Amino acid sequence: MVKRALLLIDVQRDFLPGGAVPTEEKGIVPIIVDLLNRNVFDVTVASQDWHPQDHISFAAVHGKQPGQQITVNGITYSVFAQHCLQHSEGACFPKELELHAFDKIVQKGIDQDDECFSAFASFGKRRTTGLADYLKEQNIQQLFVAGMTLEQCVKQTVQDAIREGFETYLVSDACAPVDADAEAGILKDLHGAGASLIVSADIPC
Repeated sequence: MVKRALLLIDVQRDFLPGGAVPTEEKGIVPIIVDLLNRNVFDVTVASQDWHPQDHISFAAVHGKQPGQQITVNGITYSVFAQHCLQHSEGACFPKELELHAFDKIVQKGIDQDDECFSAFASFGKRRTTGLADYLKEQNIQQLFVAGMTLEQCVKQTVQDAIREGFETYLVSDACAPVDADAEAGILKDLHGAGASLIVSADIPC
């Protein structure tokens, strides 16, 4: 029998409306809660941004404004407002998810110099989170990905999942972008990269 996992990316308070880096959340939390309550997954995993105060992704660390770019180790990316500080309220899951006992929580971006959008590995694959090994140990074949932000952490996680050989599904109605105008293009790109696009209601029991 095919084993399936649900992987929730950074569904944390700082990425919800009113948070430090708010997404166009569009009501995905109730959809995610429904997915968890349907018991159609063999394994449930949540990733969690877990940053120190001087994390490399923070604009203020570089004297920049959020949205401006930096280049580190030959990789250029945008910097952000301070968010998801370790042990802060903003790093917590919303209350609707706090009651769920995930099989595994993957904390990422935990070191000052560790930029880690993907739940699998940091930029340049310098460090891994151990997630790929864990899922393979659980004999997971199908991976359903949801969460935020679509432009960064969800996108890179889906790309890595495909590279790791998982049959990868992006649950499109359970993902939230920062910029709603970018959503269609990102979904098209991920589908072209090998991900299957699915809405939550179509996930089979």
